[in-house]
Amino acid sequence: MGREVCNFYPKNKSSKLKILITGASGFIGKNLISFLLDKNQITVIVRDKKKIIDQPWYKKVEIIQADIFDKNLNLFYKNYDILIHLAWSKLDDYNHIDHDKNLKKHKKFIKSAVKNNIKRLIISGTCQEYGFRSGELNERMKPQPTTIYSKAKNELREYVYLLKKNNKISIQWIRIFYLYGKYQNKKTLFGQLDHAIKNKNKIFNMSSGQQVRDYLSIKELCKLINVLVNNPNLVGIINCCSGKKLKLIQIIKKYLGQRKIFLNKGYYNIPSYEPMNFWGSRKKIDRIIKNF
Repeated sequence: MGREVCNFYPKNKSSKLKILITGASGFIGKNLISFLLDKNQITVIVRDKKKIIDQPWYKKVEIIQADIFDKNLNLFYKNYDILIHLAWSKLDDYNHIDHDKNLKKHKKFIKSAVKNNIKRLIISGTCQEYGFRSGELNERMKPQPTTIYSKAKNELREYVYLLKKNNKISIQWIRIFYLYGKYQNKKTLFGQLDHAIKNKNKIFNMSSGQQVRDYLSIKELCKLINVLVNNPNLVGIINCCSGKKLKLIQIIKKYLGQRKIFLNKGYYNIPSYEPMNFWGSRKKIDRIIKNF
């Protein structure tokens, strides 16, 4: 995607941005809101308030308890500056049929946001959109998604860009690589590792660990999204990654530190939808960070 200019940033930059966030009860949402609260007015939409009642920001944001796919929902009654769309389900199964089923609902939601005068969209994508590719992955590469999840995400991105043709909107599509940190899904690699640490397990079953991956802490991801919120001219597809190529076994050992857990390598196979070695390029976002 070429570099685009956004003309929708408030003229008074000292005023707080009004941001609507979906997926606030998820891994990224729970962490992100604390990073954005100081300088922005945050509204979150969640299906169940109970899932966020323990959050330190719970009483500091406006909360709408609703389903974003409810066709009768009047969600955009406020003139929001930015929609950060993080909501997505079944992230523990990349080939679940629901990814395809829910795609139409996500399209309708985004269309409704644009129709109701949302001018800036920050939407979570996935590194899986690149497909079965090895080496460094950069934003100029043509998507080749292979899982139901990545195909749905890529189709949503294409749909949003179709909307852009007839609407004055700015799009920041963040391709998120692998994450670890507080509130992570218990079924993820590092969620399972945390469980093993908490239970003082002596053995941890894993793959060979020889695959090269790009893992980013959730705190660093939140910092990157905050950079994007404050830099509306950086648009298009943006990798959110560490930019580091490390073997998974190295990442795990660093995470464990001095904890003594035997790593039972080779217990699991490497997922068939992933190449042996890949990592992300950070050149695009790093150009902005240097001056941020």
